[in-house]
Amino acid sequence: MKISRTVKKILDNYESDCPGTKANLARILMHGRLGGSGKMVILPVDQGFEHGPARSFAPNPDAYDPHYHYQLAIDAGLNAYAAPLGPLEAGADTFAGAIAGALKAKRFLLLTDVPGVLDKSKQLIKQLSVNDARRLIADGTISGGMIPKVETCIYALDQGVEGVVILDGKVEHAVLMELLTDAGAGTLMHR
Repeated sequence: MKISRTVKKILDNYESDCPGTKANLARILMHGRLGGSGKMVILPVDQGFEHGPARSFAPNPDAYDPHYHYQLAIDAGLNAYAAPLGPLEAGADTFAGAIAGALKAKRFLLLTDVPGVLDKSKQLIKQLSVNDARRLIADGTISGGMIPKVETCIYALDQGVEGVVILDGKVEHAVLMELLTDAGAGTLMHR
């Protein structure tokens, strides 16, 4: 990732932070409409009882939909979105691919609680094209909670992510197996 002079100057002030923290800050500062300017706009969402959508000065019933805030942050070109865990989890499957696409990631690993995409006999499908995925959604093989996961993977591929893998985050070393072995650890989706 190319970093602007302004962002580099800001990051140089974080001498005690680990490289991972600085890399994450760089990604945030280089993203969105203000990317590279050194300025940051984060959408803060407090969905606590006392500050819910119907309790503010201007009621906003749309804000009850957890996808609303994700879409608002994306449409506004914001650097980040900060919210309590519940609203983040409620839209995670749907918007994870948008985040991978916005970050121009080469690879997107979607950790779930299942081995990957399963066929009708509940066997793991090791590789899947976008066309195959759409066909399996249409015929009911991919159903329920796997549909938003597969759709977000398709979205990521449409945004230029080269490869997407759905894998089981409960399997020990699943990410290492996916990244460092030829066999992989889940379902690889590709164009």
